[in-house]
Parts: sequence; structure tokens; C-alpha cells
Amino acid sequence: MAMARLLADRGISAVPVVDAQGQVLGVVTEADLVRRLAGEADKPTGWFASLFGNQERVAEHYARTHGVTARDVMTAEVVAVDPDALAAKVAHLMEDRGIRRVLVTQDGRLKGLVSRADLLGLGNTISDVEVIT
Repeated sequence: MAMARLLADRGISAVPVVDAQGQVLGVVTEADLVRRLAGEADKPTGWFASLFGNQERVAEHYARTHGVTARDVMTAEVVAVDPDALAAKVAHLMEDRGIRRVLVTQDGRLKGLVSRADLLGLGNTISDVEVIT
């Protein structure tokens, strides 16, 4: 899969997904890709079990584990902050939500990404995060 190769080649663990206008749609993480690989080995649900399952959840799981585009496998619920957010706020978000990165957005447009490693080298704010263009 091209997305896995991109992460490996660049030595990164996630990549934001944006539309043509730069609006954030989601993020593809290593965990998303592992989930997809694990889903390839899922056994089909029997007809009887499918009668009682949540069909919407089953369909979403299937799309995320068998999808071939970034939109198919991405995590759509991203955590984002403004460029002037305090580093302490970002640290709390990471800790409270059990995540490894927080997107930096302004007016819904991607400006950067702060990882746990980045957070250790920041001052009081994240305004010095490299802008993604």
C-alpha cells in the first residue's frame, strides 16, 4: 500500500488527509494501516450473526479494513488546536485522549502537526511548528 510506504520512507507515523482547499478531512496513522491489515484476515460473519449485529458498524469496519484510499482507512475524528495554543494544552489533549499527535489548524485549514517528540522541544506555545504547504 502506497500510504504505508510513504510513512516508512519518511520515518513518520501519521499523515494528515486534506481536501483540495486544504480543509482537514482526517489523519492516516500507523494504527489505521495495521487495522486494515488485520481486517484482511477477518472471517466473514455468518448469516445468523449478521441478523443481530449493528449493520452500520459492520459496514464502517469493513470499509476501514478493506479500503484502498486514504479516505477509506483514515481516522476522521481528529484533534486539532489553533497555532497559538499552549504546549501544555496540547500535552493534556494527548494524555487525556491517548493520542500521539495533534493537528494545528487555522480556519479549518492544516498548518502543521505536533507529535509527542515535537512537544518535548517546544517552548510555551506551538506557534513555531513548521507550516505544511
